[in-house]
Amino acid sequence: MNEIVKPHYPVSRLPEDLRRDIGPATHVTLRIETEAPGRRPTLEEMRGRVAAQPGFRPYNTAEEAVDVVRWVRDAEGAPPPRWSRR
Repeated sequence: MNEIVKPHYPVSRLPEDLRRDIGPATHVTLRIETEAPGRRPTLEEMRGRVAAQPGFRPYNTAEEAVDVVRWVRDAEGAPPPRWSRR
């Protein structure tokens, strides 16, 4: 999400409908935030996309996951057997 902030923005430069809502103020802080198009995917949708990847196999134990993370972190020696995607 992007954000633009304009402090001390003159009310006279705002559209009429906004000027009516502001009242007698002469300057405002204008904050504009962009919204992402569409909706965000749900957790179940994201899990489904991951599971649909070719060669995806969930870890059977926490130790398998830890072995892979340690190998990636250290990048030493042969990868754990779990790493191959056959």
